[in-house]
Amino acid sequence: MDTGDALGPEIFIEEMMALMVQTLAQMEVGDHYDVIRELGSGSYGSVQLVRHRVQGTLMALKLMEKRRTGVRGFLREYSTGLFLSPHPFITAAFGIAFQSRQHYGFVQEFAPVGSLFDLIQPLVGIPQTAAKRCGLQLSLALEHLHQRGLVHRDVKPDNVLLFDRECRCVKLTDFGLARREGLKLWPTSDQGHYSPPEITPGARNARVSKPEDAWAFGVLIYGLLTGNFPWERPTGLDSHFQAFEAWRTMPEGSTPPSQWAGLAPGACRMLKGLLAFNPEERSPVKAVRDHIRERWVLGASRECPKLG
Repeated sequence: MDTGDALGPEIFIEEMMALMVQTLAQMEVGDHYDVIRELGSGSYGSVQLVRHRVQGTLMALKLMEKRRTGVRGFLREYSTGLFLSPHPFITAAFGIAFQSRQHYGFVQEFAPVGSLFDLIQPLVGIPQTAAKRCGLQLSLALEHLHQRGLVHRDVKPDNVLLFDRECRCVKLTDFGLARREGLKLWPTSDQGHYSPPEITPGARNARVSKPEDAWAFGVLIYGLLTGNFPWERPTGLDSHFQAFEAWRTMPEGSTPPSQWAGLAPGACRMLKGLLAFNPEERSPVKAVRDHIRERWVLGASRECPKLG
């Protein structure tokens, strides 16, 4: 049992934050790193590809603007990532965090191929074997979080990093929204493609739960296999979602809606479980491994290639 398991993740992360806030180094990026190019950006700030000036190591440097991010939010994301990073399918954190005049920053391993988002072809997806590799590795990464009482809450292709184009090594990243299971959620004003139906605008009693990740994981896998989203919003106002819900309760073998017609029965069973409307009936993320030897896409060879 490691230190985090002994203390519980919340206590361990809080203690890491308390220690870091007292020892956070003050420096500018150029003091130790050469910036090569930007890897990505968002409302939080940016991720830069940098090279350590002494060691020559390529690293990904996440810079969060102080005017948009408080020190506590920064330290929570950094400490959560550091706590989880020993797992082989979670991005490794290097234990380097600092603040400059305008930013908070921390360093993690560099993924040379980019994110899973960059690999998905619209209306096509990715090859079945690559999708299975992603499903297997991400199910293990998410289960690692869930066993420690944490929920990622932002599972999407942008937050899956690739180390080769065949998806033999993928890693979950970005723990800015990760929270302890059972924590009360603030009402949200937006519901993205990966948000489950229980996380709705104006929700008053929603709490952080593992089924949140299972739902997002199901949407992600559907996207890998089709290059599309199954619906715009999981509500009764969305015709694609209505069709899915009606089909999900029909006997197995019933004719699927048109947007599901290209998926094999094994994938349909798997996704029906992950995308159950009621979170209490939703399959856990590990259920993906129960279907890993089945065909996921119609028209693929009868023998599924080995995943090694």
